[in-house]
Amino acid sequence: MTAPAAEATALLSLAGMHSLMTDAQRAGEACPWCNKTVTESGIDLGERHLPDMGTIHPVACRSCVASRAREDYAAHCRTCVRCHYREECAPRLLLRRLALETR
Repeated sequence: MTAPAAEATALLSLAGMHSLMTDAQRAGEACPWCNKTVTESGIDLGERHLPDMGTIHPVACRSCVASRAREDYAAHCRTCVRCHYREECAPRLLLRRLALETR
């Protein structure tokens, strides 16, 4: 199984969670959403630079990535002007692909 595109995983929102994350979650040892220990099948969410905390490197479990990708895809489609007019939208396509790849 191939790893999802880094461009897609970077789109997943961690808004409001950074201050609530444990050290293990920030280091990529536990999923940032469910806090379960991440195994070798975890999905790298890429480095995130945070003004108050420096750099974190979250890694998530596959089921949480699939769920988050679906949620972020739906939220994106509701708020994106390009999607509203059925125009080509790279973030929409990346989030959809990520949701399909991780289900």
